[in-house]
Amino acid sequence: MSAPPASEQRWSSQQSEAALADLERLQDQISKAQTFAELKKAAVNATTDLQTLRQTWNAERTQEVLTKAKESESNDGDLSREAEVAQYGWIDKAASNEHSASVTA
Repeated sequence: MSAPPASEQRWSSQQSEAALADLERLQDQISKAQTFAELKKAAVNATTDLQTLRQTWNAERTQEVLTKAKESESNDGDLSREAEVAQYGWIDKAASNEHSASVTA
């Protein structure tokens, strides 16, 4: 009678531990590959965000706003009132104004 195939043979404790070590090494490699993929994705997103920022900065509308701000500063150098202007909330306000304008049109 021949010996059972290797896949049916019972492993020793040492063989089982070696197999588990192989699987752990494989998991480490997978984790490193996933980390690299996440890093690559983050780098691509950051590059895209920087390109968008550059386009927005150089856009005609942004340059118009910056020019108007410089003119305003030249006309009235007192910038103390600017401290009273809210820094955030203008996007929502503009969206609300646009929505109101489209409803009444």
